[in-house]
Amino acid sequence: MKILIITNRFVIGGPTNHIADLAYGLQDEFEIKIIGGVATKFEVINLDIFSKLKNEPTVIDGFSRKISLFNDLRSYIEIKKIIKEFKPDIVHTHTSKPGFMGRIAARRLHVKTIIHTFHGNIFDGYFNTFISNIIIKIEKYLAKRSTSIITLSEKQKTNIIERLNIKNSQKVNIIKIGIDTEKFSETIKSRVKFREKYSLKDNDIALGIVGRISEIKNIKLFIRGVKHLKDKGFDNVKGFIVGDGIEKQDLKIYCETIGVDYLEYGIGNNLASIIFTSWCYDVSKVYPGLDILALTSLNEGTPYSIIEAQLAGVAIIASNVGGVSNIVEEGKTALLFSEDAEFYSKLELLVMDKNLRDNLGSQAKIYAKNEFDLKLMIEKTKKLYLDLINR
Repeated sequence: MKILIITNRFVIGGPTNHIADLAYGLQDEFEIKIIGGVATKFEVINLDIFSKLKNEPTVIDGFSRKISLFNDLRSYIEIKKIIKEFKPDIVHTHTSKPGFMGRIAARRLHVKTIIHTFHGNIFDGYFNTFISNIIIKIEKYLAKRSTSIITLSEKQKTNIIERLNIKNSQKVNIIKIGIDTEKFSETIKSRVKFREKYSLKDNDIALGIVGRISEIKNIKLFIRGVKHLKDKGFDNVKGFIVGDGIEKQDLKIYCETIGVDYLEYGIGNNLASIIFTSWCYDVSKVYPGLDILALTSLNEGTPYSIIEAQLAGVAIIASNVGGVSNIVEEGKTALLFSEDAEFYSKLELLVMDKNLRDNLGSQAKIYAKNEFDLKLMIEKTKKLYLDLINR
């Protein structure tokens, strides 16, 4: 059986990791082909993550997150060409633009089984009301023409069914993210390396935020949180912004405006309050070096960073948005907040109370290992593929 997986771009981040792990787990049972696009500015392509695949991914030049009539039309034609040549039994799309172009192309070429996985929540926070309504109408159209839709959490499933007015709830399947826990088997060694790299002292508290730097991630709140702690006298707190994006320059200006000192990369110097590390190819080596992971997003689907941080045994503070509450146990593996003032107070509590951090981290590790099992994700996906094909 042939499976064609279509994704946006092969960059560092959750969807790429998810697809790579899924493909590795399925390639002994199915013939897998993956196609995707190129990185946009400030993003880093990470094809090494697919090194164990039998078939190398195909990169479509010009296919990216950025909307371009010429490049998108050319990419659509290339996707149709690949479908014609590969003749897949299933086309499985991931994320928004591949979901649109891939499902339309597969439908036009009479592919029997078309599946789409929603990773984030594009209905709120990213665009103005007019654009959001257009996106919802397009997704309603595509949902009717999809054989199955996959969501990563219960809350996400409920949201998709309600927003897209899906009458048959059985069309939407929950398959939780599965992560290879072996990546987090050497947390002590990784912690030592990270803290040596950034010259962190034993009593320094490393507060981190991981992911693409964009407005929706609300990283200015993270920076204000660091400033709040400094103003309270916690001079041993260091804030790490791990990632990159178009908003980074704006964040540096914001740091200067509110009086927070920062360093770009900051290797070998622990004097700055904020360190911009840029992208790290293997973030599983970053999390153990942190004492607290923060997520300050205005909107999220199922954030990969929260799951990975739990597997690394890191204390978490996160905004209670999107599917976040479905991937933690509030008060047991993470502290959640809804307002800025609540973020400041809970962040201060975490900094002051090492026992609280340790308890959250140890419970998080147990919870994440049980909830986000890689083998279970692969088995559920395999079963869905076979069930749909054999209908």
